[in-house]
Amino acid sequence: MVEKNSDGFYSFPEYFKGSQPGSGAEMDGTTSIVIGMVMLWERLPDGDAAKRDIQQFLFQDASPINSIEFELKTKPLLAGSGEFGCGLGVVGLCYNVAQNNLGRLALLAAARMAGEVGDATRAEKYRHLADRVGDAMEKYLVDKDGGWIWCIDEKTMKPDPSVLNAQGNKGIGSINGVASMYADVLGLQPLNSSWKLAARHSERTFQRLYNTPLRRTEFDRYGIWTQFDLLAGGLLSSPSYGQGYAIQTMLLFDNLTMAGKALSWLVNATYQPVPEYKLHRDSPYFFYERTYSPDAVGKIPLAEGCGALNLVNVSEPLKVSRLMLGVDDSSPQSILVLPRLPDSWTGMTAHNWPILTTSGLVRADISFEKKGAGGDFTMKLASGQQINDLKVRMPSKNGYVWREDKQAESVHFVTQ
Repeated sequence: MVEKNSDGFYSFPEYFKGSQPGSGAEMDGTTSIVIGMVMLWERLPDGDAAKRDIQQFLFQDASPINSIEFELKTKPLLAGSGEFGCGLGVVGLCYNVAQNNLGRLALLAAARMAGEVGDATRAEKYRHLADRVGDAMEKYLVDKDGGWIWCIDEKTMKPDPSVLNAQGNKGIGSINGVASMYADVLGLQPLNSSWKLAARHSERTFQRLYNTPLRRTEFDRYGIWTQFDLLAGGLLSSPSYGQGYAIQTMLLFDNLTMAGKALSWLVNATYQPVPEYKLHRDSPYFFYERTYSPDAVGKIPLAEGCGALNLVNVSEPLKVSRLMLGVDDSSPQSILVLPRLPDSWTGMTAHNWPILTTSGLVRADISFEKKGAGGDFTMKLASGQQINDLKVRMPSKNGYVWREDKQAESVHFVTQ
């Protein structure tokens, strides 16, 4: 169903209209799908038909990855449209920071895939292109305060105040996606462990958003991370681009106090929204697109928007839970586990959790509980399975410490 764009490369449309084929210019969608394809390819068994199809699609001449290379021959960055292009409700093409970061991550994912099939030349080319995108982001998309700029004009290479101050762009929480999307490809270690300049820019972006007076007041009062400064009176969020990206960013920066407060809002707003909000769903456990601060009542319409079980608003809280559990198999040679329990939580468990190793997928039952300043961690793999190199980051009264096991089948670590 994916058609080629005007340059002759496959590019996913914003959405498919039923079974009608199409293409588009929303680079964030295409690059996210590429990342997902690579992660699926890595986890499918050899000989699987879908694994063969993914490799053929991504490594053909007209692949979306080669579209990125084609763009970068004449442009410093990747131009795209939509919410992660010039922003919500703004038409045209822009160089968007989250969209370009996704392009960079897609290149790194494809490089990893190329390396796994023994195509060292392709892998090196993709890594080089990823570095170019990262360097251009540093050059053009960093603001005077050291934080990220949401987007710039593709012709002037400068921010356009009329775009950045549009109702759907000013203070937009989606900019935290630069930090949170890091985990999709580069793993779950703290952001300051890789691409350190980007970590600094992301942290300053986060602080800029938090220090906006209304957002800070609302967060300190309720734990809601509002998604906009202007839209919906600055009193709306969502489990995805607002609350979801913010919680993931808090976790990646190991800010567990803020993460606990924000997660409590997500839980409470999901199970029991403000009474005046007329939400249609079959279960109080269903995530839904728009959450409203109690302060919004009587000030703005409490519209449902996309409503219950909108896919991205289900998947981003699942990514939050993945970050909390902390199983990092981005490098199958050495499995890392970094449990991150928000301050208000005492423990968590996961059953039959899939972990990618050099021998393929293994399954594990995992539990982690707080023990004073330390913790109690157990992992038990399915019968006959093991992890050759396992490292677990444990909290302690002296900060984080690492515990390690080789040929791990069942492990139990305790710290104080």
